[in-house]
Amino acid sequence: MAELESYVVNTLIDMYGKCGQLKDARSVFDRFQHRDVVTWTCMIACYTWHKKGPEAIDLFQKMHEAGVESNKVTFVNILKACSTLAAWNQGRKVHIAIVEGGFHLDLFVGSVLIDMYGKCGAIYDAYRVFSTMSKRDVVMWNAMLWTCSYYGSPDDVFSMYQSMLEEGILPDAITFTSIIRACTSLLSPNHGRSIHLCICRYGLDREILVGNSLIDMYMSCKCIVDAFQVFELMLLRDVVTWSSLIAGCAEQGRIEDTLQLFFCMKKDGVEPNEVTYLSIVKACSNPASFDLGKLIHGCIIESGHDVDQCIKSSLIEMHSKCGRFEDASNIFDRGETKDVVAYGTMLAACAQNRDFESAIHYFEAMKHNSLSPDAKVFVCLLSHAMYTWLQP
Repeated sequence: MAELESYVVNTLIDMYGKCGQLKDARSVFDRFQHRDVVTWTCMIACYTWHKKGPEAIDLFQKMHEAGVESNKVTFVNILKACSTLAAWNQGRKVHIAIVEGGFHLDLFVGSVLIDMYGKCGAIYDAYRVFSTMSKRDVVMWNAMLWTCSYYGSPDDVFSMYQSMLEEGILPDAITFTSIIRACTSLLSPNHGRSIHLCICRYGLDREILVGNSLIDMYMSCKCIVDAFQVFELMLLRDVVTWSSLIAGCAEQGRIEDTLQLFFCMKKDGVEPNEVTYLSIVKACSNPASFDLGKLIHGCIIESGHDVDQCIKSSLIEMHSKCGRFEDASNIFDRGETKDVVAYGTMLAACAQNRDFESAIHYFEAMKHNSLSPDAKVFVCLLSHAMYTWLQP
């Protein structure tokens, strides 16, 4: 009877967690007196799924204090919680508990440990775990490659990839995203094209994850023709695919391509995100494209992205660069929340408009809102001061 009761409670916690009802899940957990390792793990997993790292770690500590021993699933979930917080100290403690519990040689636990150290930027700790494993699967190699691609050198990534092949492990789409990232950091289209050929040989060239990475790499290397070729061959395209291409075109000043891609994206039924809008607003930040900029501004308001501080700052910049200082000021004044970037952009608009009085007003308002000025703010103020001083 007790086992049946535990099963029902654990299932309820799991159900509420998957439905996003964390308060209900916790209420069921708190009311149940006979909690076993599965009950504790279910509740920890709920917090981990929903990026509630502090709550997961707090519950894990209470589980330890209650004398309940963790299992493999508990450790995997608490390590993921540490990853989301980049909580290296807590992760180290969990690692010690994993060794004490005898789970340190488990493939899945080892992969999550490497991922946790990687997310904390602790590449040497990640490699120590990796090197002690007697067996390694593609998931573990991918975790190590990801860590090297962010915190190691491109040579580390290529060397690791070669070792992986020598060990007889077949790469997958995730493997190649890390290798492509290394090529991107080198800004080496030749390396990138070589890897692209390998991807084609493995039949992964039409994977959306790989395609998106290739587009980003080619655009970063200013190989726009290669990027469009990858785009055209992709069977599926998501918002990242379109946004990568749009951002690359905007960065290279290809305004017509940027705008055409944006409207094709909308026509294709893909909803733009913040990255898309930032790129498209940048492309419209000149008087010749201002009419289109106003149209894009309308799309942004309609989609609800106008509350995003980065987009708001970009709109302010677009209007000021097009000589619409009053419109820029109106955009700034809308909404209660304003960050240092928005103030900096508004001060830059004042500098462009030679409006020293307004600049002082915005600077004082910034101080009043307890925001610390950054370098951009001081450069704008110095620009105003120099301009005023040089006037006859």
